[in-house]
Amino acid sequence: MKRTAFILFILTASAPLFAQEGYTITRIVFLPPTFYVGDEVEMRLRIKPDPGKTIQAPGEMPELGWLRVDHATLITGENEAEFRLGFSTFQPGTRSLPDISLGDIVLKDIKIHTTSVRGPDQNTLAPLRDQMYLPGTKFYIVLFVAVIIFLPVVLIPLTRFLWKKISQTMVKSREGRVYRRFQKEIKYIQDRMETLDSREFYILLTESLRRYLWKRTGKDFITTTSREIRNLMRVTLPDQSIQRSILKVFTTGDRVKFGGTSEGPKTRNRNLALVLESAEKIEHRYTVKEESVRVDH
Repeated sequence: MKRTAFILFILTASAPLFAQEGYTITRIVFLPPTFYVGDEVEMRLRIKPDPGKTIQAPGEMPELGWLRVDHATLITGENEAEFRLGFSTFQPGTRSLPDISLGDIVLKDIKIHTTSVRGPDQNTLAPLRDQMYLPGTKFYIVLFVAVIIFLPVVLIPLTRFLWKKISQTMVKSREGRVYRRFQKEIKYIQDRMETLDSREFYILLTESLRRYLWKRTGKDFITTTSREIRNLMRVTLPDQSIQRSILKVFTTGDRVKFGGTSEGPKTRNRNLALVLESAEKIEHRYTVKEESVRVDH
């Protein structure tokens, strides 16, 4: 009995599913076997054409409102071909695909069944239910409103404080660059002092000092004469020791540049030291002044 059942199973499995004019479908598979509305499905048909019939890849697939075709390919073999159709359906139930032309044959009456998520006894829609909220929703809504209300109260003063600190840091960094650049220029002059004559030395020294005073105080120390610098320093640099040191360097420079006198290495080094000492006092004075202004505010 078991032997007979096994033989009947083999014969049934090897028999064609159904035959049409010009071809026979020997196998049909859906991947996945059960699918629902919106699922991506691939149907695979094993087709055996009748003698003299040729199978070609399909052209443009027909458009249907309940069906979307994603791809259609044909894989040909020696005696059979496999047609693969990727699609998604948008209505449940059993429906027939439109005729599909594959060269000399036309696929007809290919049915697909889209399973419904509703059971057979669910023919009516359930009544509307009240709005449901996730646990803690009211708490988070209150928290969100509180953050929206109180965040500006905290954020605005914090933003002002941070902006003030950033501005002060930028100003100090910019002023520090002016001083460091001046120190590099003085170091450059000092390293080349032996190769420079007196006039070249004082031209470089006074020009560097003028640029530093201009960038540090914001006053025009570039185009002013040595005599005018005295009056300008009374306003910008009230410290008389700084005034005397700087005026001494400018006076010596004018005497060398315009009077034709010469100064030895000892005097040059002394004037370099006066310039650096004066710049250090200026930096200290401006820093102390800026700190006192910030404390007052």
